[in-house]
Amino acid sequence: MGVRGASALASASGSESLVLGLSGARNFTKLASNPALWVNASLRSVHLIPASVSQTDASNLGGAFNTFLDFLLGTAHAQSSPTMRRINPRPGGLNGPTITFNNDVTGGPSTDLPVREELAELIEDVAVSTGFDINVNSTTGHPTSSRHQQGRAADVNRINGVRADNPANVTNVTILQDAMIVHGNANQVLGPVRNVNIWNGATTPITNKKLINDHRDHIHINVPR
Repeated sequence: MGVRGASALASASGSESLVLGLSGARNFTKLASNPALWVNASLRSVHLIPASVSQTDASNLGGAFNTFLDFLLGTAHAQSSPTMRRINPRPGGLNGPTITFNNDVTGGPSTDLPVREELAELIEDVAVSTGFDINVNSTTGHPTSSRHQQGRAADVNRINGVRADNPANVTNVTILQDAMIVHGNANQVLGPVRNVNIWNGATTPITNKKLINDHRDHIHINVPR
């Protein structure tokens, strides 16, 4: 939807306007069909203002909202802010497996940090389904990978207290990686045994040698954007 379409949508509401930003004023018009939605014709977009934000407070947001709807080719595509939460250390209850968060880098950041809901769910589910105690040694505090920083990736370096690169642990590593691959939330699993991308339930082997070598001592799990 172009400027004309957005303008028509705004004028059709016939309701109040809101200006956001103290500089470079942005004019928004509230939709009658949904009071939480504000149309901005010049930006060709519709913004969902959080219910907790009053009109007085909104001027301080500068147009940054939890959710926005971008109209393109007449179709509204919604992009919601992802849900972030910490991983449950006892997903199976007191008698179930334990998930620990010990960073294997001395002085490294805590790994008990909020991650994407889909990633937290994946790690919790595979711990319960395999019955393994696992240690998550990297989450959002990873220093280089944007996937980690976005809360979309985590690393597991120990299973039942044994390092993932210990030859004696290869069976458990294989079981855990296979559980991650078939779970449904992951789009990439790397590690000592399996290195695959996952799309629509199908796996594609990863052949990048550097990527494989970088994950010989831990398991890396990634979820889609």
